[in-house]
Amino acid sequence: MKIALIYSSLTGNTEKVAKAIFDSLPGEKALFRNKKDNYNLDDFDIIIIGYWCRRTFMDPLSIDLVKKIKGKKVAAFGTAGMYPDSKYGELCRERVRNIIEEENEFIGDFLCQGKIPEERTNKRLNLPKDDPHYLDEEGLKRHIESRKHPNNEDFIAAQEAFRKIISNHVK
Repeated sequence: MKIALIYSSLTGNTEKVAKAIFDSLPGEKALFRNKKDNYNLDDFDIIIIGYWCRRTFMDPLSIDLVKKIKGKKVAAFGTAGMYPDSKYGELCRERVRNIIEEENEFIGDFLCQGKIPEERTNKRLNLPKDDPHYLDEEGLKRHIESRKHPNNEDFIAAQEAFRKIISNHVK
């Protein structure tokens, strides 16, 4: 069994989770950064895609990658500033699963919170209060909590999730 893990990372959150997952994968494996490394996925049995959430979906590079993959077993993991178990998180996971299932067998996923850059927090705090992107008290609390992620607990949870996903799909 050969596993390819390809990730896209804007702020470094997804890269950290990718490396933690990769270190725990069994068998023959390869790690690629989407659009920075040359790779051919034809010889891999399982493809793992790492993405960052953007507007309740995966980032554009990851969407482009998924559209190129056909007939493979595909799993995904993502990072986002929101809480993974929120409605936003569930919608993101559902949309990712749906696009993967268009041409592939979806075999599992994992989502964890990632650190929101402080500049983004400050920018949203300075918006007019009637702006839909203004950071209210609950939003500020979430932004501050995000600064603790991804952390060692997230890495362990991701590794455990992918151990289960892979073990359920090994021939």
